[in-house]
Amino acid sequence: MESSETVVVFLHSCFSVLGISQNLLLLITMFRHTPSSFATFGVMLKFHVLADLSTLFGCAAAMQRCRLHIHFSDSFSKHRMVPIERSILFISYGPCGLVSPTACNCACVVMFGGEASSIYTILASFVFRLFVIEGKNPAKRTALAIICTVVLPVATAMMIAVCLARTNDADAQYLMNELLPEYGAYMHVVTGQKDIHHPAIIAEFFIMAVLNGPMYMAILYLRPKMLDNLQRSVIIARKCIGNLYRSIQYFSSCFYCQMLSAQALLPILLAFGVITYLIAFFDIYHHPALESSTALVRWRYYIDIFTNDCAVFHRSLSK
Repeated sequence: MESSETVVVFLHSCFSVLGISQNLLLLITMFRHTPSSFATFGVMLKFHVLADLSTLFGCAAAMQRCRLHIHFSDSFSKHRMVPIERSILFISYGPCGLVSPTACNCACVVMFGGEASSIYTILASFVFRLFVIEGKNPAKRTALAIICTVVLPVATAMMIAVCLARTNDADAQYLMNELLPEYGAYMHVVTGQKDIHHPAIIAEFFIMAVLNGPMYMAILYLRPKMLDNLQRSVIIARKCIGNLYRSIQYFSSCFYCQMLSAQALLPILLAFGVITYLIAFFDIYHHPALESSTALVRWRYYIDIFTNDCAVFHRSLSK
């Protein structure tokens, strides 16, 4: 293994331990200490943490490096994404390689499904918060309905697309060895996806690139709408008592506004992954560090999400 690959595996391992341990700690704390007044929104946060954990475990298992002929992967897998010509190939450094290439592909499926869930859960949480600010006091079934309507369809479609896009492992290994012999394809666990014109690949790109645009625009639309409604609600809330008034006090705090703004900006980090992908796709530059950075930026993304969710939950406990 080259020195650059060693560094990448080390960074993946460190971020894996940090991200997984933090999210597990948050999840345990939520189940044990969620106050009744926060239980409904707690459903949203618990789902968010579970989605993050599925992504983190998939990343840790695969620890992939994606190579474009085209190549992608993450932690059970620890991957590099390598775009080559019109295919996507993955080099997996994670423990999934000790099981089988199929295990690495399953880790990739879990990772992409969890990632889609996490991104769209941000939108779902914004919708839920808007309901609360407007005084609708949504029930747990409303939170579950929002998750089932906004999050699960996209995540399910992504997982199905990744499953259908898989190509023969032997073909993927041969292709990488022919085009990039310096990568030592037969010394690594190599998996791949079909030609980028395959419907499953097109569906993947549509979900990741096209659908994320309207999703992010919706977040940017909801944020100022929430803050405007918040200012009007504060005046009315001063005449109220009980849980509603305490909730409005929380939502009106400067801390909450700052957290809301930070969370709205988080999806922008994913644009970095698209940039690194395009650099490899157009054969501008290939390097293990660049190919692995697509996955590494995900770790930073989920640690940031954990920090925001933990701050929200801690705030609820102090009420």
